[in-house]
Amino acid sequence: MDFYSSLTHLPPSLVETLQISAEEENTHALYLNLAKMSEEAFLSRFPKVKPHPLLPHAFLYSKSDYEFGKSFYYDMGVYSIQDASSMLPPFYLDPKPGETVLDLCAAPGGKSILLSLLMQGRGILLSNDLSPSRAKSLSSNIERMGLGNVIVCNDDFSRHTMEFKETFDKILLDAPCSGSAMFRKSEQSRKEWSEAKVRECALIQAELLEEAYAMLKPGGRLLYSTCSFSYEEDEGALSSFLSKHPDMKTIRVQESPLLYRGKKIPDSVLLLPCLFPGEGQFLCLLEKEGSLEGASERLCASKTGFEDLLGFYGLSDRFNFLSSSCLWSLPRFFDTKSLHTLRKGLKVAEGPYFEPDQSLAHYLGADYQVELTSSQALSFCKGETFPLCLGDGYYLASYQGLGIGFFKMAKGKMKNHYPKGLRRQYKEI
Repeated sequence: MDFYSSLTHLPPSLVETLQISAEEENTHALYLNLAKMSEEAFLSRFPKVKPHPLLPHAFLYSKSDYEFGKSFYYDMGVYSIQDASSMLPPFYLDPKPGETVLDLCAAPGGKSILLSLLMQGRGILLSNDLSPSRAKSLSSNIERMGLGNVIVCNDDFSRHTMEFKETFDKILLDAPCSGSAMFRKSEQSRKEWSEAKVRECALIQAELLEEAYAMLKPGGRLLYSTCSFSYEEDEGALSSFLSKHPDMKTIRVQESPLLYRGKKIPDSVLLLPCLFPGEGQFLCLLEKEGSLEGASERLCASKTGFEDLLGFYGLSDRFNFLSSSCLWSLPRFFDTKSLHTLRKGLKVAEGPYFEPDQSLAHYLGADYQVELTSSQALSFCKGETFPLCLGDGYYLASYQGLGIGFFKMAKGKMKNHYPKGLRRQYKEI
């Protein structure tokens, strides 16, 4: 059986329209980081973008107009590029500042970025991916965006379910799937699709749903999503899960003609590229019976020996700690000693000399920056140096209020600390 013949849960006319849309060009979208740039400033620079039909601060664009992924503003964390439909799961989960949130299958990080931005950098976001290479990509994207409340780990949470029993206020489970919503973007996804793969993924999804259920607080919310249109991975997986957990109820998200409602689970949604300007997504919001308690604000901070440094950068009121010869910072304490972590929060500095880290450069606001001219910024991004009349010490180079990277002045000479792996030769800014 081919893919389209398998979609018996959808009306034949809709399947036909979906098949036609699969041959059309895929869409492109981004979500704006308002901590880096206002909508007004963004639209003045990029007037040809179009508003996302359902989300604030998100935009659709054509690659013939803008190459956003190759821009200085992308590297500075001004926006996150992701599919327009994949932005909706974090938006509907609606994490609040101060909550404890888990993104269980997080790479490459688009959904985690949106979760953190919605949390306004407060509370704890634990972003995990089982794949080591994908987790590294996730960590890089978190650093690029300048997010200060995200812990990145690369672990199998089936080993930690009881340890984190009823720990999280919100959980996003964007489960591994057969990937039929990727057909327009990836010819490989089309070739690899099979009924056997759908069945295999459904088994993994069932296990992950059970893990998420165990770690969700009473009164907490779980957003389940896939980039598959197959019933077995979507409504089928959820129907089986709900039959085992009568204390879980589905929550209806916003009404829109762009959303196709499930027949078995009417509160579930299919984002189909023939209806919605995106590649596609299945999602359903669920809530566990009970009531949430207020978020804990325990700091449990100990002396790090770097109080002056932390105070200088405005981090004194956070939970700051030393681990693996690095100085880390989080909004509050969260115990990760049993997890394999790649990023323990905001990386402030690293030994042996504890120079300010690149992560801090993207996190800090304008109060700590030395504003460069356009030509100086282009030069700095290439790793070059130039004369500046500044005293000895570390400084944060910026352009238009965007922290680029640190440099050190010693006896009137600049040493550029912008990491070699990030250096770019931009045509213009």
